[in-house]
Amino acid sequence: MKRPYCVFCCLIVVVLLNFAACEAHTPVPADKYLHTDNNKAKQDRWDEVIKTTTEAIRLDPHDAWNYFNRGDAYCHKGDFFRAIENLNIGISLAPDNIESFYQLRGMLHYYIGEYDLAISDFSDAIQLLPLYSTLSWRAHVYSAKGELDLATEDHAKAKELGYMPF
Repeated sequence: MKRPYCVFCCLIVVVLLNFAACEAHTPVPADKYLHTDNNKAKQDRWDEVIKTTTEAIRLDPHDAWNYFNRGDAYCHKGDFFRAIENLNIGISLAPDNIESFYQLRGMLHYYIGEYDLAISDFSDAIQLLPLYSTLSWRAHVYSAKGELDLATEDHAKAKELGYMPF
């Protein structure tokens, strides 16, 4: 009974070694630098993400998502002004799903205390795609400004969307 188990284990090892050898010799795809993968971000390797997306922007300065990814990396490093600069460039390139750009930029404006700009960005995002999270963020900013009626109104609209986080 031990022999089939040993053969099976040997086969698994051979397959894994062959896979590893193939991976080691796989050519780098042409779009290696485009759309930085989320694994780097999850590992808090923000400097590497910035370097990679900067190279991607050099290769294709018209891909708005590279500016979004670099802006997001700057955001995680706490450099909100550079993040906003990158998002501004990305927005000017008018990508699909631009509401993501407005939402992130709105959060950054909120963090640096620019509440009116934050509300404007969240409003632009809501106009493009009304999401629970964006309405909640805008309500949060209205609350911070003391505009509780507008905050309550946004919370009610968010509730109508049917998603509650609790």
